[in-house]
Formats: sequence, C-alpha cells, structure tokens
Amino acid sequence: MDVTTLKLRGHLQLLLCEYDGDTADPRILGLHRDAYRLLALCDVFDEATPPLHAYELMRALAETTRSFADLHEHREPDR
Repeated sequence: MDVTTLKLRGHLQLLLCEYDGDTADPRILGLHRDAYRLLALCDVFDEATPPLHAYELMRALAETTRSFADLHEHREPDR
C-alpha cells in the first residue's frame, strides 16, 4: 500500500505540472483543490497511521489521479 501510494503521488504531481495555472475550467480547479489537499495529507501520514486511513488516502489519490489522467487523455491537441 505504501509503494502504491508513493507511485500515485508521483503520477498526480506530474499531472498537476501539466495543468499548473490552468484553473479557468471549474472541473480543473476542483481537481487542483482535491489534488493539493490529498498531497498535503500524504505529508502527515506515517507508520503510525491506521491501515484503514492509509487505504482510504490511497483510494482517494487513485480516484483524483484517474480523473486528471482522463482529462489529459481527452484534452485538445493544441494545448
């Protein structure tokens, strides 16, 4: 679970770089907020974090990363 969370975190950070400053679209703005909130939560989680909380964070990271990936896959080619 720790390795998967770390990978998701890295993927999400890369996708955020692709959309840095692109907050005119309300969908992207909402995803930015979710992403930065989740990344901040990653910083406070450690070995003492209950497994259920770590799992829920991993799932939330996966969902937000998937949403950004879907957006990236369907974005206009000239961007």
